[in-house]
Amino acid sequence: MKNTVLIATVLLFGLSASAQTQPQSAPVEFDGKGHYLNVDFGVGLSSFMFKLDDGKREAKLGFSGKIGYDYYFTNHWGIGTGLGISWYKTAGLFNNHLTSYDWMDDDQQTGPNPYRRDVYLRNWEEIQKTLFFEIPLLANYHTKFGEKKRHGIYANAGLRFQLPLKSTFSAPNKRDDDNGLLEVQGYYKDRDLLIYFEQEKGVVHGFGFHKRNYNGTNDLKMSLAATAGVGGLFGLTERLDLYAGVRIDYGFLNIKTDGHPEIITGDLNEYYGIAGSDVTEKVNPFSIRGEVGLRLRLVGKKKAEEKKSDALERPLKQLIDENAKAAEDRRRADDDRRQADDDRRRADDDRRRADDDRRNAEEKAQTPTKPLTPGASRPSKSTGNDDADAIMLDPLNGYPLNVAALNPTQKLNLDKKIRVLKDYPELKIRLIGHACDIGSHEANDKISHLRAQVVRDYLVAHGIESSRILEPVGYEGKRYQIVENTSETNRRINRRVEFVLE
Repeated sequence: MKNTVLIATVLLFGLSASAQTQPQSAPVEFDGKGHYLNVDFGVGLSSFMFKLDDGKREAKLGFSGKIGYDYYFTNHWGIGTGLGISWYKTAGLFNNHLTSYDWMDDDQQTGPNPYRRDVYLRNWEEIQKTLFFEIPLLANYHTKFGEKKRHGIYANAGLRFQLPLKSTFSAPNKRDDDNGLLEVQGYYKDRDLLIYFEQEKGVVHGFGFHKRNYNGTNDLKMSLAATAGVGGLFGLTERLDLYAGVRIDYGFLNIKTDGHPEIITGDLNEYYGIAGSDVTEKVNPFSIRGEVGLRLRLVGKKKAEEKKSDALERPLKQLIDENAKAAEDRRRADDDRRQADDDRRRADDDRRRADDDRRNAEEKAQTPTKPLTPGASRPSKSTGNDDADAIMLDPLNGYPLNVAALNPTQKLNLDKKIRVLKDYPELKIRLIGHACDIGSHEANDKISHLRAQVVRDYLVAHGIESSRILEPVGYEGKRYQIVENTSETNRRINRRVEFVLE
């Protein structure tokens, strides 16, 4: 009877304190130790990382799935492993990739004629798809918040072994009149003759634009990736959680095997792909995905009985603890009121300082720098004859990529200029070669200078004294553009030789 009266007194006293402080339900200590089974699915950017000197890489959407097991040896820390798969998809894009071969033309009248066979990948897109079997080894952390400890966060990091099950490529991935074309050109060195055809003429004697489709498989090595994930835990039941977050995997091993020197053969019959050729030195998997999954806590019979006992004792313990905290809460309320007065005074000071800072910032604001004027055409003297000036100042353009040899149209243009130079024997000229924006600065400087030199040699060979031609110069592709390098047509305009009258 005495025990009953004592318990009733404690309950009434605790309820009185609860009415004054309005507490929430009883806080519980997070108990995360134990065994867990989990299954999840992820989707996001999953790509191979590689570098192309004359192209670029684009990451595509991929997915992953895993069945896992975690063991937490403390309430917060544990280890985990599992079995999973992941699907990677990557696009390799070429604008004008060049592959050259020494070739032989078997002419029935003149016999075999050696020439250089140039194969270009024009607007070319190759898609790689790879399926990995994965085994993760993780260090895990989790915790839950709130009085009922239902929701929280998780984080993990470790290694992921990735074994390629299947890896394929297809090229081109899409096609219209301007995409996924193979252009074949020929250069006969002994004749200084370049043979090529416009796209609308198709293929003539093997030269021109071919339409081909290629599919194949990649031979890849096993990958070892660093992995890290973080996200939120949402309690569905006492044992079942929904989790959602983000995961990053970075493969730090090169999974590319030794490949073919060139990506495609000269006869166009074999295409080896980006991962199967030496157009790139290394290939590394990389992914960033969102993941969502379920995890189930495995609890034995003894553990379940202990949790039930704790649930029965917790309300009484809560009432006793809250009564002891009520007085402390009242003291803290007084301290909070005093602190609020101090905070208001500091806020007034902060507003005054902010006004001063804004005024100072406005006084120190600077006017924008005047933009630079882009490079324009070079100044030139005049012959005094408008028709002759128009002929001489008309640039010699239309060069294909990495070509300095003159085509028939360019030679006709030069013949007109030669006639003007012979009509004005006192006139001197300077030749200035240009390139487009494709390629390195060193390569563009070289081809620009070579174009100007080839024009000089042609003029001298047709009766123009070399003393009338000043030293040729060349510029790389981003200086003195006529038009923007946004298409092959514009790039042929920018690939030119200019004539400056001296």
